[in-house]
Amino acid sequence: MERTRAALAQPIFHYRSSGGEAEEAVRWRFQVSHECRGIFVFRSVRLDKQPILVHETEQLVNFACRLPISRRWKRFGDGTERSGAKKEHMMTASEGSARIQFKVLRGFPAIGDSTDKLETQAFLTASKEIVTVIESFGKLFTPVISDMNGNINKLTKAYGADVVKYQYLEDLIVLNVNVDDFAANALLWLKRGLQLICTFFENIYNDAQAKEALKQHLQDAYERTLKPYHGFIVQSTIKIIYSWVPTRSQLLGQGDAQAENIEVLTSFLPRMRAHLDSIDALLKAHNLDDARKV
Repeated sequence: MERTRAALAQPIFHYRSSGGEAEEAVRWRFQVSHECRGIFVFRSVRLDKQPILVHETEQLVNFACRLPISRRWKRFGDGTERSGAKKEHMMTASEGSARIQFKVLRGFPAIGDSTDKLETQAFLTASKEIVTVIESFGKLFTPVISDMNGNINKLTKAYGADVVKYQYLEDLIVLNVNVDDFAANALLWLKRGLQLICTFFENIYNDAQAKEALKQHLQDAYERTLKPYHGFIVQSTIKIIYSWVPTRSQLLGQGDAQAENIEVLTSFLPRMRAHLDSIDALLKAHNLDDARKV
């Protein structure tokens, strides 16, 4: 059946980077020929960018019409079974293998006490590993991945200006207070993204019932970490992601594989949390914890 041009049924949310380049739409409705209506979800949220509301995007409309029917689903967020796109995204529990193997990650190094400085290179390396963990969540999390990678790259650039002078993360920030907030702002948003992931896995670890569905754990982590810094529109778009987080078995595996992951998290998460608490204290001590919403 020939597909016709999509007809917009609601506004499109766009996100613009600092350079003014429009990113992909969050959500919009279209009609494909005479078959049915559907909702497409594209890469959505930049954690540190202000969304811009627009009403027409011809390029995205044409793009949707070129997609095969198998790539769309009829209803979103109401428990109705999705089509091929959702099934391709998910790994069935019967496959048994874990998307994440925490034992292969070096993780964040142990901190001796609260006075210990954090090594910049070690922190950046561990942060990159966390990004690979998020990649296992699926393609819908691409904007989160891109945002965190962007902030890691900014910090890497600042660190590279003088690797001896900025051996420790505290020096990278403190020595540039009132001079340049480039690194501090990148660290602030990277910390918030890492707090989201750390809290999410802490929720999973502390779930005595070991529930398969992880939507509530992710939602709780978001509300406790990033939500206070997001405006209404960004908060609304984040809700789309909740329904797409993989299950416990998909992320951590089953049986021995899951037990092994949980065992590694016993030491992995406290070290990660210690780093984030140290960074949080550092930023607050120098009034760099900007609480403005985006």
